[in-house]
Amino acid sequence: GIPAEPFVPLVGQLPDIRRANQTDTSIEYRTKQVQKHGYIFVSGFGPWTRLWVMEPGMIADIYGRTHSHD
Repeated sequence: GIPAEPFVPLVGQLPDIRRANQTDTSIEYRTKQVQKHGYIFVSGFGPWTRLWVMEPGMIADIYGRTHSHD
């Protein structure tokens, strides 16, 4: 039930991520992903799958509430 980028065998979204890094638009690339999928989504990073969590409350739960100000 987690939104995801389309599955691409072996390379995933690595070419898109690399292109964004080369053109210095990596923040814009992530912002588009958040606008498209929300603060939690899955994408391919080469042959690996990555779960992106950008929801502040959930990040505080992951790192512990004592570091929620970070």
